[in-house]
Amino acid sequence: MRSQFRWFRTHIYGSFVCQSLSLLPGPGQSAAMTQNPNPTRRRVLQALGVVAIGGWVWGAPRLARLGRDPLTFRDIPGAAPFRTLEREGAVSAGAAIFAGLDTPPPPFTGSLCDALFGPDAPLSIAYFSDVNCPNCPRMEDATRRAIDGQTIPLIRHELPLLGPQSTLAAQAILAAQLQNGSGMAERLTALPGPITPPRLAQIAADIGIDAQQLLTDMSGTAVADHLARNHGIARRLGIYGTPGTVIGRTVILGALPADQIAQIIAQEQQVGTTCS
Repeated sequence: MRSQFRWFRTHIYGSFVCQSLSLLPGPGQSAAMTQNPNPTRRRVLQALGVVAIGGWVWGAPRLARLGRDPLTFRDIPGAAPFRTLEREGAVSAGAAIFAGLDTPPPPFTGSLCDALFGPDAPLSIAYFSDVNCPNCPRMEDATRRAIDGQTIPLIRHELPLLGPQSTLAAQAILAAQLQNGSGMAERLTALPGPITPPRLAQIAADIGIDAQQLLTDMSGTAVADHLARNHGIARRLGIYGTPGTVIGRTVILGALPADQIAQIIAQEQQVGTTCS
């Protein structure tokens, strides 16, 4: 792919430079000609510039795609009809993959469709995220661009894998949801420094929920069960790091470019509703 890219760049710009040099005045031409080039030559030079720039804009993204491996998939054992993309994107995973849990949860045994998307859901996209995952915002942004205005629900699932601070953040996000609070995930992702009770209390006040209730719910059974369930779903689907994205029946581990995400969305739309 790089050699194709270099050839394209060299060919277009080489041709442009050569043509441009041929239009410059030679040693025998007067200064007047240099200052007042022939209008026809000037128009040709401008046209060549437009062609070179247009070719670059049109061709560079396509050449970048030429170097990518085709999208290939394999079935996930015990999780039909779900499949996983063979190639992984950029993924983040900590050594303590079940941080915050006393014992690793067993794989989830219920309906994956209901757990990921809700009952009777149309084509939806579920994504597993960690506020400390550097690749998660990249993947979320690429996914939103791939959706491109279509009515496709995007559902976030907390999967804290990067240590105790990630677990605290996930607990706070889920506890805020118990009060119908929104915006906790965005606040914690942008929060510099450690997550502490005073800082959580301030965020709770900012988003209009009860701070003391938030802190209580963070260590409650409902939040613990929800996190264990998310870990179990991820384990069953083979998602060992974040971001982990599920588009219809297709599981993607790591971050991908928007055009490949759009390609997978289109494939899933052709298949129709996976969860029925």
